[in-house]
Amino acid sequence: MHDTVSAVLMKPPREIGDPRRWRRERTVVDRETGEVKRTLMESAGGLLLTLHSGGALQAERSLPKVYRGENITDLCGPAVSVAVAMLDDEIGRAMGYGLPSFWEWLPVRADYPRSVQLGDEGAVLRTLDKYAEIELPYKGLPVVGQSHSVTWSKGAIHVKAYSKFQETKGDPRALGVLRVEPGVFRTRSFRHLLGLASDAEVRVSDVLTPEVFRKVHDRFDRPLRGGAMTAIEISDREMCAELVRFFGVRRAVGLLGWAMLFAVSGVESRADMISADVGNWRSRYRVVADYRRFRDHLEGMGYQLSDEGDEAADVEQIAERLVRAGMAA
Repeated sequence: MHDTVSAVLMKPPREIGDPRRWRRERTVVDRETGEVKRTLMESAGGLLLTLHSGGALQAERSLPKVYRGENITDLCGPAVSVAVAMLDDEIGRAMGYGLPSFWEWLPVRADYPRSVQLGDEGAVLRTLDKYAEIELPYKGLPVVGQSHSVTWSKGAIHVKAYSKFQETKGDPRALGVLRVEPGVFRTRSFRHLLGLASDAEVRVSDVLTPEVFRKVHDRFDRPLRGGAMTAIEISDREMCAELVRFFGVRRAVGLLGWAMLFAVSGVESRADMISADVGNWRSRYRVVADYRRFRDHLEGMGYQLSDEGDEAADVEQIAERLVRAGMAA
């Protein structure tokens, strides 16, 4: 849910500017005014610290890497708070303790990744190839990089999709993982997402939340899923396994049984399911509702079940495929 976060402490203690604390220095001279701007930089492990010429201290770090040493697995829930506390300790060791917690700093960048397990690298690469053809609203077509990665970089929110297996240079834990990673840049973008005034105070703690994550992804999930996820196919066996994971064994078996009863009764549509002379109407409504929940769950994982895009048709196809899977078992 969260990866790299960058934030600024606008007024750090004066002793932070002691050059002896810093290993690298970059000097830029304005050709028109002759003004010299000096930037001090320090890196410790994965932590990048920068002291800008105006006096602001910036820290950038991958929170999952702070927490567990890798960013293959999404970081969410209470682990985010633990990671920030660990980051506070890293900053303290590098710059001295006594600085405000990173939670209180001004956010200037945050990545909000979502990992989708597609099972094998072939499915990941096929999906990325489809992504390369998608024009996102206000962003146009993406730039295609190495290993099929695609990036829509226009605007304050950049969206990148890539193979995590390729990005980690073959880490087996990342095999078959598609990473979709919107990144929000600039403080004003966070204020806009939060519905705040242009001069309102905003902190890291305000933007590392499930609500902001959803707002960021809601802008792109539908066009990405509609345009490319049709390339992701789920087999009947995989569908049955996911049905069990989602509902548990007892309900999954029941739904498979209902699907077979519907088939034997000659059911051909969602309306037929509800009006079928099988069981009582309350049970039929519940079964159709569960098929619909399962359809929504599969769509959330990135699967597209019907070319028509019609909800009723998707529900019918769920039942049809469950019948086929049940009969083949």
